Amino acid sequence: MRDTFQDLLPECNQQLPKKGFNAPLAVWMRNHLDRYFDKHMSRAAVEQQGILNWEYLQLLRQQHRSGKRDNSYELFSILTFDAWHRRYFS
Repeated sequence: MRDTFQDLLPECNQQLPKKGFNAPLAVWMRNHLDRYFDKHMSRAAVEQQGILNWEYLQLLRQQHRSGKRDNSYELFSILTFDAWHRRYFS
């Protein structure tokens, strides 16, 4: 990538080491990713699946939405598990 954009980057930046960055997962989980739970994880769907605890899931969501706790990693893990489970077991 450095080679591709070398004519656009200042020379001093071309030799810098790579730096990672974190996605704004907490914000995403409060906004558009939170909609996944409403769309795919109703109480009936969660109870039918029989793996997750719907009340606890709602507690995690409420704490995260209110800013009381950052449950973004837990919620994202649940979301990805559910998407995987739907794809391979439903």
